Amino acid sequence: MKTKLVAGLSVAFVGLFGLTPVHADVAGAANLDIIVRDFPVNHPDFENFSEEYISTGDGNYCGGQCGNKILAKNFPGYDQAWYGLAPYHNSCGNGRSKAGAWIGQDGKPNLLNPYLPTYLQGTTTAQELKYGECNDKTARGWTRRGYEAYQAGAISGAKCASGNFWANTVYYTPGMVQSYLQFIPDPSTGELDMLDGVKILGTGAPLCDNQFFDQWYSDGNGWSKRSNTVLVLPSVSTGVYSIDYNYSNGGYFPLDIVDTNTQMRIDMATKANGGCSTDQCDQWGPQTLSIFCPPYDYQYAGDQTDMMGSKTNALCNSWLANGGPRTPTAAQAAATGAGTLGQQHLRNYGFTMMGYAKFKYHSKNQSPNHEIFEFTGDDDMWIFVDGVLAVDLGGTHLAAPGRVDIETLAANGHGCVTDPALAVLGAPPLANKTGTGENCQPKGDGSVHWADNTWHHLHFFYADRQSDGSNMYMKTSLAELAPTKYGQPTVKDAAVTVTDGVATTSLILNTPLSDETIAMMIAGGNSEQIPTLVVAHCTNYDAAAGACAAYDTLGMYVTSVEFVMDKGAEGVVYDIKGKVKDKNNVEKSLQGGDMIAFNYPNNDPLSEAHNAWSEKMFVVNELGQLVPVYITSSAGKTVESFPTEWASTKLIVNPTTVIDMKDTTLVRPEFYVDELTALAEASDDGMLKNNATAELLITPLPTDFIDGGDQNGWLKDNWDAITGAPVGADGHAGAAVTWPNAKIKNNNGVQGDNGTPVMGRCYADANGTESCSSISFRTSQPFQVNVRVFDHLGHFISQYTESVKDPNVFRQMVTDPVVNAGLQGQYCFPDKGEPVQTSGVAEMMVTIKMYPISQQGRKLGTGPYIYQVSIIKEHYKYCAYMGNGATQFVDAPYQRASYTTTRGYLRRGN
Repeated sequence: MKTKLVAGLSVAFVGLFGLTPVHADVAGAANLDIIVRDFPVNHPDFENFSEEYISTGDGNYCGGQCGNKILAKNFPGYDQAWYGLAPYHNSCGNGRSKAGAWIGQDGKPNLLNPYLPTYLQGTTTAQELKYGECNDKTARGWTRRGYEAYQAGAISGAKCASGNFWANTVYYTPGMVQSYLQFIPDPSTGELDMLDGVKILGTGAPLCDNQFFDQWYSDGNGWSKRSNTVLVLPSVSTGVYSIDYNYSNGGYFPLDIVDTNTQMRIDMATKANGGCSTDQCDQWGPQTLSIFCPPYDYQYAGDQTDMMGSKTNALCNSWLANGGPRTPTAAQAAATGAGTLGQQHLRNYGFTMMGYAKFKYHSKNQSPNHEIFEFTGDDDMWIFVDGVLAVDLGGTHLAAPGRVDIETLAANGHGCVTDPALAVLGAPPLANKTGTGENCQPKGDGSVHWADNTWHHLHFFYADRQSDGSNMYMKTSLAELAPTKYGQPTVKDAAVTVTDGVATTSLILNTPLSDETIAMMIAGGNSEQIPTLVVAHCTNYDAAAGACAAYDTLGMYVTSVEFVMDKGAEGVVYDIKGKVKDKNNVEKSLQGGDMIAFNYPNNDPLSEAHNAWSEKMFVVNELGQLVPVYITSSAGKTVESFPTEWASTKLIVNPTTVIDMKDTTLVRPEFYVDELTALAEASDDGMLKNNATAELLITPLPTDFIDGGDQNGWLKDNWDAITGAPVGADGHAGAAVTWPNAKIKNNNGVQGDNGTPVMGRCYADANGTESCSSISFRTSQPFQVNVRVFDHLGHFISQYTESVKDPNVFRQMVTDPVVNAGLQGQYCFPDKGEPVQTSGVAEMMVTIKMYPISQQGRKLGTGPYIYQVSIIKEHYKYCAYMGNGATQFVDAPYQRASYTTTRGYLRRGN
């Protein structure tokens, strides 16, 4: 099997499974999702021979009467209706019509293109780029003819080495498509699908046979047949990936299986032979021959040879005799009668292709050379980045080059802001949407550029609409590409969510899994025979080297798999449960920062990827044979290698927020008169402020509590409602902090800014009965609390609102210096060198002590009162001590909890 690796960060797993460092820029390949749509030859926009249609009167080809001669031949499809579409034919950019724009040897056009942003509208000052036939008529490429000084290296792609027999200026047709892509959100989720939710829009102008342009890249129109697959660009040098299909090596035909040595066509591409990722490659089949055979008596037909030097005139005549280029069965009939020569030229032309890649922009990767994406094709080709046109090469033209310079786009905020040239269109389509909006960063001069280390979206659209050669050259140096949707199953992201002590692992995969794979995973996990996932846990981080020096490898035996949702091009989500064990069969747990990937069978003892976990991906069949077990997508792609970049696991703690009234006593000691006076004086209008009706105490839970849970019953029996501290604390956690008065907390109690103790207004009498009502909850996140009090008739009495939302202040409140002192050198993400930077504790107790007063400052009277409590916990990421000397990176999501209770109140005293 071929090894398919995603171009990604150079992640070195030293010592992992015995692997030597793996670098995508040397051993990998760049993979792009592509959707190929096949069209029959009788579609009105295909096989139009528009250059031959033009009447120039110069005596070449057919004496200036090509269109009339084609019409006179009466071949199917070349009738009066075809002849009457003159505006479509005449507007094709070519050397006969002189329409469109020609390209210089520097790759730039001779005319300014208003459909591109201002910073991409450069024009050429070089001589015309020419494409032609050379090397004794067996090759074609960029060529020179006569006095032209061809600039070697100015453009990439096939070049002529010597001699030429014809060379024509390269023209194209600009303005066929609008400058912005349209993105259609998923109606059920509102999320953007970068593959099925993307639409390229035509300008509506009759340009180069685009009468039915809306069908070219869409489904369900009665013409197009769709196949999903992956375009693999092998590594050609360090950090550079490229493919080059041209006339000289047979051309690009994604729906055909061809022997590249003999050029013999073997079969149609199918899922079984790797041609597509759908259940079958949906296509019309081969309906064209790879020769120039216009539907009239072409005067140079007798001199034509192919790349192998064979004469093709007889094959052309047979094709025409069977109905010509627009008859679906004609090419097959001609090829059958021509034997080997026929099968060497029978091909499936007439297809369109949309490709997609999600890539990350790194400023460091723009030196010494900018990252680039180059594309050369012989028919229509457009490239968009973040939904905005970056290369416009429409029309049925000779092989024309296009180039995207990533740093140029980044420096100009491509896709972020409206460019003056495109102002009439308004804001770019992704400027305020996920994937681009947050990726734009203002500069000091008021302009905008791409933020560093941000993801961006590249779409390219290609069409092969005319026979006689199918050129496609593609080259990129993009360093980090996201996994493809149609490639081998890959874990893109992983999260372990702990809810009330139960852990569920959520995996975002690039593609759905097959039903057979899911059944195999569950069966193998329940028997603990097949570890379908491999986990890499860093056990030794080398801070000096800035990398993990040693990994412990774990295997995951999956016991349940639940499909959650399809996020389109972002991937599909599965929730899984199972056991994680080391090689000694000791059960472990996933940790934040662990790296995770699918396992795969490998029985090659010489392979560096051969390891104990791969060995377990084999089973004995009914014949007693040892056979491999693969993880397979629903489209039939199998995991054949470990990815270059593994998914990093994050921990999400999502406990139920328990809100509890800590006291049930009805008879309360008096709330002091001087306290009421002080509160009244602090108010501006006789009404107490919403944060002046209670006290907020924050108490870090001790490490023993974290390690042992609630085994000591601290919350249940021994929680001191006055101090807010658990009885039996090990001394690591300080006393309660009264918020917001206290700034310093230590083991000797609470002190204010001047070093004096901070005293609350609530107190306890000799019997231990407190004057205030205490409401408590646990949290590990910044929060906002609101308590509203009503009497038994529903009349509003008072409310308390306060928040602790500043992450820096929050960290200060929960810091435990004793624990933190023992965590020096600990890391949550060892591979990234992220140290423990928050508390040595994972949770704290928050206590709200409600004063027995109304919002007007009056004391509560005897009677029942209703307390409504609302707690909002903010989304918070932190690296925390989890007990037993371990640290975790925790991603705690936004949470909201509410609680309503009734408490009676009877005041002692006056």
